[in-house]
Amino acid sequence: MLTQSPLNLFKMAQEKGVALGSFNVFNVEMFQAVVRAAEKKRCPIIIATGEVDIQYFPPEVAMALVDVMVRKSDLPMIMHLDHCTSVELAERCLKDGYSSIMIDGSSLPYEKNVEMTRSVVQMARWFGVPVEGELGVILGTREYFESTRNDVQKAVATDPQVAEDFVKRTGIHTLAPSVGTAHGVYVEKPKINFSILEQIARRTNIPLVIHGGSGIPPEDVRRCIQLGVAKVNVGTDLRRTLVDAVTREGTRPYGEARKIMETAREAIGQVVESWIDILESGKILDEEGDE
Repeated sequence: MLTQSPLNLFKMAQEKGVALGSFNVFNVEMFQAVVRAAEKKRCPIIIATGEVDIQYFPPEVAMALVDVMVRKSDLPMIMHLDHCTSVELAERCLKDGYSSIMIDGSSLPYEKNVEMTRSVVQMARWFGVPVEGELGVILGTREYFESTRNDVQKAVATDPQVAEDFVKRTGIHTLAPSVGTAHGVYVEKPKINFSILEQIARRTNIPLVIHGGSGIPPEDVRRCIQLGVAKVNVGTDLRRTLVDAVTREGTRPYGEARKIMETAREAIGQVVESWIDILESGKILDEEGDE
């Protein structure tokens, strides 16, 4: 496996005008689906476990699987902790071997967010691991579309000037701003504020991250990439595909459990491949070699 740092991969992606996909998983089948898709497409991959996934998919289990894949694959694989709100959990995952950490203090008062994020950056530095921070409020899709009517989205959007201050004071390596995307299932096309995204990219000069990638039209995803996004998070697409596959196969008489999970794994892999094509992640290693 290539021993590339996440930051090197983001730099390579931005130089080629593409992005990495970060795919949230919480079981072995989802993990396998993401890795197999990356191998098929010959591209680096980010496998993410969120704070809410830890109870199903503990860090030590995730890293054990990564260790197995290290011996089988020559592709870069980043193990990422997503939406962590606990310094203690961040430390646990760093000690277990995670190569990327996101600390999410976006629900805290600004100074508290700065303080907690900076402490994780300082801790992660000892492990040589980059840290992603979040600023602004990335809503769930239900709140998102309710806020459209109440004009609340402007209030929770990330202020570019504050983003610049946040990056300088925390030392984060990547930033997840609030620019109009949301977590969950969109019931209509999301309204991304490309102007704010562009201003944030210019002021911070670090790779940006889009959360709530599932459901964003491909043309909007590519425009975000052009404006400085180097990582797009995808979770809902994978979870919905898992549920749909299990529900469909499970209704058949005497459905074999292993067959049901194999079908789900294959379906999830196809979704990941589609996202890799949208992000054009396969271009990242072009002409770079595999050594």
